[in-house]
This record gives sequence, C-alpha cells and structure tokens, in this order.
Amino acid sequence: MGADYPEEVKARTMDWSHRNTAVAPEHPVEVWTGYDFPDRHNKYSRFHWTWKDFTGTDFDQTTGKTELIEFDGKKWDSRVSKEEDNFDFIMGG
Repeated sequence: MGADYPEEVKARTMDWSHRNTAVAPEHPVEVWTGYDFPDRHNKYSRFHWTWKDFTGTDFDQTTGKTELIEFDGKKWDSRVSKEEDNFDFIMGG
C-alpha cells in the first residue's frame, strides 16, 4: 500500500468469514502502516499516519502471512455491511 515504514503493534488474527471472531490470541505483528510522505515536506499536511489511524490490515511482515489482523484496542466499524459478520474495509485487502 506504499507505506514509508513498518510498525510493530499488538493485534489479533480474526476469522475471514466471521470477522468479529478471533482465531488467535493477541500477539505482536509488524505491519506497513507508517506514512510520513517525506517528499511533500509537510506542504499539504503535517499529519503523519500510523497504525493507530487504522482498524486492521491483512499482512504480517514478521511471518509473511496474509491474514485478517485487527489491531489492539480497535473494533471493526459496526455501521457497515453485515456480510461475513462485519465487512469493514481492510487496509490492503
């Protein structure tokens, strides 16, 4: 997705078909969610994105696995499609 750097965060692996159901306990993952946009030199915005700005993603750099990952302290948005229990947008998915 073009992130500038990966970040380590605690997360849960979730069931693809039942996105509100964890299939593994919380564990550290390395995810590409750090966006500094260095070539912009803060011209358009000083905002820098981190994992805290997302609910989850679908790739753990540490293991190289594609899996549904929900970040610590986050929950999928309840106001979206109920397909697969909750079809919230997955960053990179």
